[in-house]
Amino acid sequence: MRFFVAVVPFLLCMISVSPAHAQVAWKLERGPSSVSFRVSHFYFTHIEGQFKSFRGTVVAPNEHSFANADVNVVIPVSSVYTGIRERDNNLQDEPFFWADQHPEMRFSSTAFEQHSDSTYTLMGDLTIRGITHPITLDVAYRGLQTSTDGMTHAFFNATGTLNRYDYGMQWNTVAEAGGFVVGEEVEIELTVALAAKLTDLATSVE
Repeated sequence: MRFFVAVVPFLLCMISVSPAHAQVAWKLERGPSSVSFRVSHFYFTHIEGQFKSFRGTVVAPNEHSFANADVNVVIPVSSVYTGIRERDNNLQDEPFFWADQHPEMRFSSTAFEQHSDSTYTLMGDLTIRGITHPITLDVAYRGLQTSTDGMTHAFFNATGTLNRYDYGMQWNTVAEAGGFVVGEEVEIELTVALAAKLTDLATSVE
C-alpha cells in the first residue's frame, strides 16, 4: 500500500509534464528557404524581389503536427534584393524600409490553424518600420523528410498580401498616363524549410 501511495503522485507528475516535452523546436533553414515579394509597377509590369537574410524558429506540438505552433521570424531589411543596386539602396531609405532607424522586420504568430493534413492558416503580427499590423498567410504543408545525417526536415509554402501604406511606406508618384507608379498591395511568397533542432523549447531568434 505504501508503494502505491509513493508511486501514484510520481506517475501523475510525469503525465502532467509529458506534453511539454513532446513539443519540437524547429529552426528555419536559409539555404532551401526563400522570402519573396511582388508589387505592381506601372500597372502592366511588376517589381519582384527577395530578402537574402532571415532567421526564425517554430515550436510545434509534436513532430507530425503544426497546429497551434508558435512562429517567430526576423528579417534584416538591408538584405533586400531586386536585381538593381540603386533600387535596393532606395528601398532601404526613409520613404520605404528606413533601415537606419528600423533595421529588422519581425513576425510573431498569434494563431496557426490547421484545416486539413496539408493546409493551414497562419496569423500573426508583422512589424515594419516600428509599425505593427496583423497579417494572415495561407500555408501549404509539403511534408517531412529525413536527411542522411538523421535530421528531420519539414517543408511549407506560404502566401499572403499586405498594404505597404499601413507600414508608413507611402512614397509614390503619378505616371504620365495617369495612376500611381508603384502599387499599394504587396504580394508575399515564402518557401520554408525547417530543421528539427532542439527539444528544450528554445525559441530565441536573436
